[in-house]
Amino acid sequence: MEEYYEKASLRAPGLSHAPVAPPWVKYRDDIKAVVIEEGVTHIGAQCFQFCTKLKSVTIPSSVESIGAAAFYRCEKLSAVYYGGTASDWNKIEIERYNKRLTSAELVIADTETSAPAPSEKPVGGKLK
Repeated sequence: MEEYYEKASLRAPGLSHAPVAPPWVKYRDDIKAVVIEEGVTHIGAQCFQFCTKLKSVTIPSSVESIGAAAFYRCEKLSAVYYGGTASDWNKIEIERYNKRLTSAELVIADTETSAPAPSEKPVGGKLK
């Protein structure tokens, strides 16, 4: 489990629809930050639901879709760090029941630097 979970932060190397709960489900009450690795194209339905202490998520520009309820009941989610452009973000298909994700503060990476680490103070506007 250490490859996924370390010190209340989660690195998610590959996410998609799965017939069983993700391997970090038993840690979901402790996860405060999630970093999706570059190359992941889909965040599966219900992938991080009920991660009640999740405050930030870092999403790479490779993500094309986010499944239904992927961030459902993530009541403390307040910052989304996105590795692409605002135009790229608007192209991501975000399915229903992801209100916390879509109402969090969105921090867009510019062409000069990558998205800031989840521990940095968010800057930017609300998601649409």
